[in-house]
Amino acid sequence: MKFDFNCRSQSGNPLMPGLVFSWNPLTGEVSGPDADEVRKMATWGSVPAHPTPWAWTLGPDPLKSYTDMAAVVGSYWNLPPELVQYYPVWEEDESIPEFTYVDADGVGHIGRDQLIY
Repeated sequence: MKFDFNCRSQSGNPLMPGLVFSWNPLTGEVSGPDADEVRKMATWGSVPAHPTPWAWTLGPDPLKSYTDMAAVVGSYWNLPPELVQYYPVWEEDESIPEFTYVDADGVGHIGRDQLIY
């Protein structure tokens, strides 16, 4: 199975190029004009994700993962229909308290009031 993608930039800047490449998720092969860009981003370990500021941590073989490929492409380009359902979803971390506080032992705990979204 092989997909051919021509993804438009999410930027409003007309100088920001699209992303054109072919991808075989079974073999991890990436080819086409922008294949080097996709392969380079797959080595980053994590890629920017939405909502910002958030990053998706790539798995051990991102070129064979639908979710990782969706994260790579979706970081700066509009997702093709074949990858939309695989885009990672940010989940609220329930372990972070609502407000910053110092507990009875004098340990400070950063709350959501100190996070920048």
